[in-house]
Amino acid sequence: MNQIKNKFILSPGYITGLTQTDGSFSCGISIINKRLINFRPVYQITVDLTSKHVLDSIFSYFGCGKITIEITRHTATYQVTKITDLLNIIIPLPFGA
Repeated sequence: MNQIKNKFILSPGYITGLTQTDGSFSCGISIINKRLINFRPVYQITVDLTSKHVLDSIFSYFGCGKITIEITRHTATYQVTKITDLLNIIIPLPFGA
């Protein structure tokens, strides 16, 4: 396990690939009385707990968001919901690079 962690190299292309396979961009909208009251965009990547070190590296790379662990599903999720972080940090990443 430690050998795998030591050989891990994070790059924009790696983050792009991980997003394509285990991540998503989504948006939640809450409407009450035909009026838009809440717009919540989300960028997230979910991995098996054994790969949490990858999410730790992504968290350090971006410097924003949070990581949550769900023990019952044996998963960890990196998530960014702050609109300014999405616009200024996540989206400008050269996805596909």
